[in-house]
Amino acid sequence: MQSNEPDNFSEIYNHLNRLRESVSPDVADYKEYLYDAVTADNEDTVKQAVLAQIKKYKIEGYRSAYNQQFIEYPSKVGFNNGLSTPKPDLIQGISLQAFEPYPVKDQLDGSAVPTSSLFPITLAHIAGEFKRPGGDLIQAQGQAAYDGASLVYGRSMARESMGRADPPGSAHVGSFISDGIHITTFVHYAAKNPLGKVVYHQWPVTDTNIQLSHQSFKTGRRQLRNLQDWARENSYLLKEDLLDQYKLSQAQSNEQSIPEENEYSAHGNGAGSSVVVGSEPYILVENSTQPESLPVLEAETFYITPQSSDPAHSPPPHVDMAKNIPKQRNTRSSARLSERRNREGRN
Repeated sequence: MQSNEPDNFSEIYNHLNRLRESVSPDVADYKEYLYDAVTADNEDTVKQAVLAQIKKYKIEGYRSAYNQQFIEYPSKVGFNNGLSTPKPDLIQGISLQAFEPYPVKDQLDGSAVPTSSLFPITLAHIAGEFKRPGGDLIQAQGQAAYDGASLVYGRSMARESMGRADPPGSAHVGSFISDGIHITTFVHYAAKNPLGKVVYHQWPVTDTNIQLSHQSFKTGRRQLRNLQDWARENSYLLKEDLLDQYKLSQAQSNEQSIPEENEYSAHGNGAGSSVVVGSEPYILVENSTQPESLPVLEAETFYITPQSSDPAHSPPPHVDMAKNIPKQRNTRSSARLSERRNREGRN
């Protein structure tokens, strides 16, 4: 099937070829890599040599995972019908815990969190595949296409959950393949064909022989690291969008759950006004007319006492609901006031 160039290809190509601020590897670094790659006799050795050149992010929550089967990934979503789940040699992304409080697993299931590790990478935007020198790079490209489609599907589900799908033909997921001699980078996206069927596209961006010279080694290494940065940026932008949308929906839900004033029942019974709290009616008693059996509260507060059917135990009849928060008083001032009233009564 013919793949098509993404609409944002020029932007991605320029990003992958831009200069980096970090120090470029010197000739000694190139010769060390050349020896490791030329003498590699299997895929694992190539992987070690190439992985030594990728960028390591010292950021909490962003990590790499190797050879992890996507055992949690949903089956029969179209592009993977009848196929085993992907198992990329490398993925990088944000760990599940960094998405809190957004419930990623509940909302997006295995399409976003495809592995079952303790700190599973969530909504990854980059994958890598390796082959031994002289290995089948066409097979590696097919594996990368499958990896990329899986990541695109997860991203699409996340975007659609917010009602904000990516523009058709716009790529935001990347991959790369290498046999230690070449590093080839790709981008991936989904778009509908004329018949309305969703098609997953893989498009090459760069292809560099990193063994050819010191300059080509620096170029291929720079392109790979720029692809990593591009994928990481897309990962965090999606994460922030999901968190912002979730916080907004939670705030709206909380506003809707706040009861109106008329949802409370007020009952006049000659002993003050009661507010129904749960199944028990309560009386708000003004502090200045509290029964002697109740202690004096300090600071600005009010009493809540169960409503009684016995008039002898009912609060005074002149309780004013508008004045149910009394002025601050303390025990000592109340005692002096009582003593003064007793003297006035005796006089």
